[in-house]
Amino acid sequence: MEFVAENLRDPQTWRNGWGKLLPMWCRGFTTEHVLLFGLNPSNWRDYPKDILRYRITLNTNRHVWPVLHDKLVFDGFMKGRLRHVEALFFIVKGGFHEMPGGLDKKGFLRAAVAGQSFVIKPARGGMGTGLLFVAANEDGIRVNGEETSCQELGEMLEGLEFHLGYPFVEPHEALRGLFPAAVNTLRVTAYVGVDGRAALLTPVLRVGSSESAPIDNFCKGGLLVEIDPKTGSCVRALRRNSRGGVESVTHHPESGASLIGLTIPFWQDVRRDILAFHQACPAFDLVGWDVLIGPEGYQVIEGNHNPDLRLPLLFRNLSEEAEFRGFMEERGLIKPEHRKEG
Repeated sequence: MEFVAENLRDPQTWRNGWGKLLPMWCRGFTTEHVLLFGLNPSNWRDYPKDILRYRITLNTNRHVWPVLHDKLVFDGFMKGRLRHVEALFFIVKGGFHEMPGGLDKKGFLRAAVAGQSFVIKPARGGMGTGLLFVAANEDGIRVNGEETSCQELGEMLEGLEFHLGYPFVEPHEALRGLFPAAVNTLRVTAYVGVDGRAALLTPVLRVGSSESAPIDNFCKGGLLVEIDPKTGSCVRALRRNSRGGVESVTHHPESGASLIGLTIPFWQDVRRDILAFHQACPAFDLVGWDVLIGPEGYQVIEGNHNPDLRLPLLFRNLSEEAEFRGFMEERGLIKPEHRKEG
């Protein structure tokens, strides 16, 4: 029933007509996926059904999923394993707790007033929900662009349930310049194949827009750029259109910056370290890593237990990713006879 309700709530259902949607609904695809992938009777076998997101939750990272679901646990586990942005403090039911080498509440407020920038995010959850960007300029403190007093910021912290605070890392100028109002991060999806070797599913660069700012999420209006996994070069770019599908672009529609041809700074470091992590810790068998490229190197922001496979599969479908398809079959995410269904 929830599947039906989700499709009926989607405004694109009523804009695109039922003729091409109903046959795909019967095969387990939502309206959103039908339009994003351009699904039809001849190509639907090359894309994962909507139910896959539940199967991934149950059948991957089985013994280590708490590390990926709780940013406080993640922060402790990743020390010495993978370069990441380390938390300075955490808040539980309004109570402020300093991390080792971090900041207490007074120190945080003093630093914010002095002009240091921070990101405060929920310890659990994703999709850019609940993020607070704290910055200061000559007019005072701003939270997500809104002017705020020091007292109001303190009261805001007291109302938080379970959040972590991090230093804001300024993005590399090559990525910041694509759209300065967003951070513009990478999503690097890695998995451990049936042969035991770590591999990357098509990595992507997410570029923000005025719709998504201050974040860069594609689902909130950002753009998506395919990265060549060997060279780190940006080779194709997509944005959503008004009918729920995607269209190719070469330049950012607002900043005018070219999205094609850029080589991601420090890409070889990112690729090497993420593959090495999965090779050393194969219990993490499918993770979507959010990676920020700074002026002096990369920093992992978080790891996603149930990564959004739409992002890589918009560029290369399952027929083009035979190794990943084999991984999904071996993990019980799709059935081997998936290719033969009518």
